[in-house]
Amino acid sequence: MHGDARICLVSVEYLVEGGHVLHEISASVNGRAVSATACRLALARLVDLGDPACLAGRRICKIETYAPPGSASGETWFTYMVPIPHEVIASDDTLLVNTLLETRDAATGAQLFSSINFQTPNSPRPVCTAVAVVDFNPTLFAKVVLYESVALRARELSNSTHTMQNLTVDGVVALTMANSLPTLVLALGDAPGALAYFEANPDEAVCLDEVYMSHAKPDVAFGPVRNGLTPTGAGRLAIALDAGLLQRYPLESGAGFTYGPGEFQYLQGANYFSLNVCGVRIIPSFFL
Repeated sequence: MHGDARICLVSVEYLVEGGHVLHEISASVNGRAVSATACRLALARLVDLGDPACLAGRRICKIETYAPPGSASGETWFTYMVPIPHEVIASDDTLLVNTLLETRDAATGAQLFSSINFQTPNSPRPVCTAVAVVDFNPTLFAKVVLYESVALRARELSNSTHTMQNLTVDGVVALTMANSLPTLVLALGDAPGALAYFEANPDEAVCLDEVYMSHAKPDVAFGPVRNGLTPTGAGRLAIALDAGLLQRYPLESGAGFTYGPGEFQYLQGANYFSLNVCGVRIIPSFFL
């Protein structure tokens, strides 16, 4: 326990089937019985910490009932938290937790005893540690890198249009699919706190909510594009595409463009397709 290393607790969960009532649990750790005195001492030390939020809602050496979402009808879940006896030293590699459950058959009243034992590594997880608040700044902790073609040539991201490199074969200018492939990579930011943040928060992930992509011939003028941000109502922001851009090139969010014989003869103004990748909506637009 953070603040008092003498407080070491073990929490066990039990599932009791319907038709049975749990009356009592006794426990021992590495052959040392968990006594009522040890329970009172651990509770007194916990109170002395003066942190009402520490283990809020949990009781030491008391059977607690809860119902997890999706549990079957008639089943009852219990948790039981006990202190590790002081005779169990930190150098012990493992903890052998023995528990004896006394239950009663609800129909007959018969007394039943069940011994449930398990072994776990003696590597306690500190709880009730001091809260450290770190503001996540995606503009500093993460960055997007643009690569061109299958050769992965790094390109600098800017507000301007990126021109793909054409190939000239026998006097004919061509842009192959391999050369037209753009790759966006979410990478660690250059800020000093970026690496430390992700090391301290390994479950954090940076995801793209929206990606809009437009392709066109070099002679197509997109004009000035001024995109903005708008609140979504869920504490997040969404991209507000430039009104002039949407007027000139309407956004297509339908089922999408289908590649097939004769399709390309209709590429007179604008054709679009959309796809979903890993939950990210990517909408490329082709203007020819």
